[in-house]
Amino acid sequence: MDYILDFNITLAPFRPAQGSSYIHTPRHIAVKKCVVNVQNRNDQLCFYSILAHIHDVESDRNPSRVCHYRHFLPERVTTGLTFTLAVKDVAKFERLNEDVAVNVMTFDERQPIPLYVKPHRQRKHVVNLLLLTDDESSAHHYVLIRDLARLVRGRYKHHGKAFVCQYCLHCFRCEHTLTEHIPQCSIHTPQVVTYPKPDDAVLHYTAMQKEYPVPYVLYVNLETFQTPDDGGVAVHEASGFCCLRVSRVDIETFEPFLYSGPDVLTEFYRHIYAEQEAICKKVEHRERNGTVHRCRRASLSRHLSLSKLSQ
Repeated sequence: MDYILDFNITLAPFRPAQGSSYIHTPRHIAVKKCVVNVQNRNDQLCFYSILAHIHDVESDRNPSRVCHYRHFLPERVTTGLTFTLAVKDVAKFERLNEDVAVNVMTFDERQPIPLYVKPHRQRKHVVNLLLLTDDESSAHHYVLIRDLARLVRGRYKHHGKAFVCQYCLHCFRCEHTLTEHIPQCSIHTPQVVTYPKPDDAVLHYTAMQKEYPVPYVLYVNLETFQTPDDGGVAVHEASGFCCLRVSRVDIETFEPFLYSGPDVLTEFYRHIYAEQEAICKKVEHRERNGTVHRCRRASLSRHLSLSKLSQ
C-alpha cells in the first residue's frame, strides 16, 4: 500500500432490546384482551410480568397493579442480573430459576416476531412475554401474554381454539398436530412465516417467446449424493440420470433411458448427443416428406429443449 486516500470512523451506540418502565399497550393489542401490562411506573422491573403468570390475579381485581406482585419478588433469584433485563439475558434468568421457562416475542409493523424461545419445554411455569417498543423514546417494556392464540388471531381463519407454535407462530387446529410439529421446528432458530399480499400472490412472466412449441423435448432427472472434501464441505457427486424423450409430432412412445455407474456426466453428454443425432434424422426425414416446416440442421437448438426437472 502506497498511501491512504480517505479514512473514516463512524461510531453508533448499541442498545440491545431490553425491558424498562411502564409503556402503554398499543390499541390494536389492547382490544384483544390477551395481555397483562403491569404498571411499574416507579422502577425498571417490568419482569413483574413473570410473577403475573406464576401468581395469576383475576381480571376483576385489576391484575396490572404492581401491588399484587411486589411481595413475591424474593421468590425469584436475580443474582448477577441487571434490570432492565435485556432479551439476551433471559437465558441467565432461566438458569437461576429452574422452574421457569420464558418466551419473548415482539411486533414489527403489526407482524408478530419471536425473539427468544425457551429450550426448556418441560418446566413447571412456561411464560410468554411480549416486548413493546415506544417509537418516540425507543424504550422497551415486557408485558405478559395470557392468550397467545388470541394475540396472533389475525394469522388464521379458524373460529375455534387454536394451538400456536412458539418457534414459528404457526397456528394449528388440533393439539396433537402441534405436538408432532414442535420436535421438528424446535431444532431451528425462532422464525416467522409471512405470506404474499393479494396483489403480489400471482406468478406471471413476460417471456412469451418461450411458449414457442418445439417438436421434441428431453426431460432429464440427474441424481447426486454428497461426499465431504478435504475441507469438510459437502460436494455433490453425480450417481445417475434418467432421460425421457417426448414428441408432439411423433406417435411413437419413447422409453426412458436410465444410467447409474461411473463417469455419469460423460455418459450423460454422450446420450444427449446421441439423442440430438436421432432427432435430427427424424426432423430431416419429415422435411423431405413435407410434413413439417423446413429448418436447417444448424438451428436445431431452437427445436430441441432440454428440461432438467430436479438435481
